[in-house]
Amino acid sequence: MITARGGGLEELLGEYYAALAAGDPGRLPLAADVTLTENGQRIAIGTGLWATAAGVAGSRVVTVSEEAYGPGGTAGSVAGWGMITEGGADGANALLGVRLKTTGKAISEIETLVVRRAPFGRTTFPERLLEPSAAMAQILKLADRGTREDLIQAANGYLDGVSRDDADLIPAADDCVRIENGLQTVLNPDAEGFPETFVSSGGLGGLGLGVRAQIRTLAFRYIEDIRDRRFVAADTERGLVLVCCFFDHPGKVRDAGFDSPIAAPNSMLIWELFKVAGGLIRRIEAIGAAFPYGMRAGW
Repeated sequence: MITARGGGLEELLGEYYAALAAGDPGRLPLAADVTLTENGQRIAIGTGLWATAAGVAGSRVVTVSEEAYGPGGTAGSVAGWGMITEGGADGANALLGVRLKTTGKAISEIETLVVRRAPFGRTTFPERLLEPSAAMAQILKLADRGTREDLIQAANGYLDGVSRDDADLIPAADDCVRIENGLQTVLNPDAEGFPETFVSSGGLGGLGLGVRAQIRTLAFRYIEDIRDRRFVAADTERGLVLVCCFFDHPGKVRDAGFDSPIAAPNSMLIWELFKVAGGLIRRIEAIGAAFPYGMRAGW
């Protein structure tokens, strides 16, 4: 039986990564009808990344779990991400997000997001992705905690504000930090971690600005919609809520009235983890990769 967090949900995530590196799904308590998706595609256990993974980092960058109770015992969901290698001894690094849903006795759902390209034109992934995020793991004071519904409302406010170019919808603290695929994309005036070619080309506008200030520059008009939002795990003790969703980018549309930094249409599958304390978003950590325009997640 899969036990509760502190006895097992978060440990189960580590067991998944270890089994993946060994290429041995038989190590895991899998339901007979378990569903696996890799980058939005339903595939068979043992195929895809299961056949190419060669090693995993010793710890995850972030982990969020949410318990539920049912006739099978303690059930729930756990998700997180960390670095892996694939393709043999000389293989490349990749960033892997994993979401597991359990019935209490077995894993019934496995969703994975594999980011194989280093962010923003880099040739390597940032070293930050090899270390756990201490800020996300911190337990909140009772007075700063909200309900699951409060966490979802704050996250939706952010996503609505970004997609509608309306900073007033975003309940973010002025010092809120956002990390995307390991790089800090707000409050980073020196563009630390970004290659010079990306910065000189215009890249992501306003790296030195805060979350809401960036939106006020209309730098994200190229985002057409943020859709198919799934709030897959929430931890009120730590103020965490994870949303899996798509950012739609129509590309350089004729007569759009602005120049999109994304030339061709795509949809980015994004896993975005929010830390909310005192009703405000204090930190955002996200991973994502680009896929064909209009893609669905397979769930």
